[in-house]
Amino acid sequence: MHRCTYALGLSWSVVSSVPAGAAYSDPPEVPDGLGALIEFAVRESGYDAVWQVGTGLSGVPAAWQMPNRARGVRTFFTPDGARVVPMRGGAWQLGLDPVRIGRGGAWRELGRGELHVAGACAAYDRGDLVEWFANGPLGLEQGFTLERRPPSPEARDAASTEPLELVLRLTGDLAPQEAGERDLVLRDACGELALGYAGLTAWDADGRELTVRMHAVPEGVRVVVEDAGARYPVTIDPMFAAATQEAKLTAADGASSDFFGAEVSLSADRALIGARGDADVGSF
Repeated sequence: MHRCTYALGLSWSVVSSVPAGAAYSDPPEVPDGLGALIEFAVRESGYDAVWQVGTGLSGVPAAWQMPNRARGVRTFFTPDGARVVPMRGGAWQLGLDPVRIGRGGAWRELGRGELHVAGACAAYDRGDLVEWFANGPLGLEQGFTLERRPPSPEARDAASTEPLELVLRLTGDLAPQEAGERDLVLRDACGELALGYAGLTAWDADGRELTVRMHAVPEGVRVVVEDAGARYPVTIDPMFAAATQEAKLTAADGASSDFFGAEVSLSADRALIGARGDADVGSF
C-alpha cells in the first residue's frame, strides 16, 4: 500500500500537515548538526501543501497548492481536480482527471471526489476509487487505488479476461504524445516539450506487478491494466515529471582524433568543451 493511501486510511483532514500521531511515512534519517538539520527541515517541508489565496486559475480564487521546485511545477487542488502549472511563466496548465472506469465496454462514470490534504499528499475519494498524489523530489506522483474489481459486461462473469480500463480527461493547454507503452510526453501549442507523464506501473494487493500500458486518445489518456487473476485492491501509479529532450552536441569540423568532449566545464546554462587533438585555429 502506498504511503498516501495509508495516510488516507488513518487520519486525513483538510489541513496542510498530518495530525499528531498520524505519520504517513517512515521518518527519514536526520543528519547531525544544527545547520544540516535546518537544511533538512526546509527540504522536507518544501513539498507540503499550503493554502493559497489567488491561484491565477479561472474560477478558483483559493486552493491548496503543492510546489515542486525540483521539477519546476506547482499543483493546485481544486474542487474539479488537480491542476499542474509551471512555477515560472504560467504559459500552460494541465489537468488529468479520472472520468470513467470499466472493462469490455461496461463503463462506470466517475464524479467529483472528496478532497483530503495532508503534508505532501492529497487525495480525491470517489468511494471505490481513490485518486491520490504524492509530491517529492522525483516529481508529482498521481496514483489510483481501486478497491473492488469492476464487473465485466456479463456481471456474473467474475473471471472475465477483459482488461481493466481507466479513462483520464485532459484539460488545459497541453497535448499528449505516446513515448512508449508506459510513458507519455505533453507538448504545448508550439510543439515544445512541457511535461512528462511516465513510469507507469500497477500492482495488486499481494504486490504482484501487473501488465499495464497507456494510450493518448482524443479525450485524454486511456490506461489499460491486465488484471486477470489480480487480488484487489489494485493500484495504478504514473508520475508527472519534467520532460527531457536529449541532444547530441558535435563539432562542425570534428575528426575522430580531435577528442572533442574529453574536457567539459559547466557553469549554469553554459558549457566549455575542449577538443585536445584539434590543431585547427577554428572559428567563433
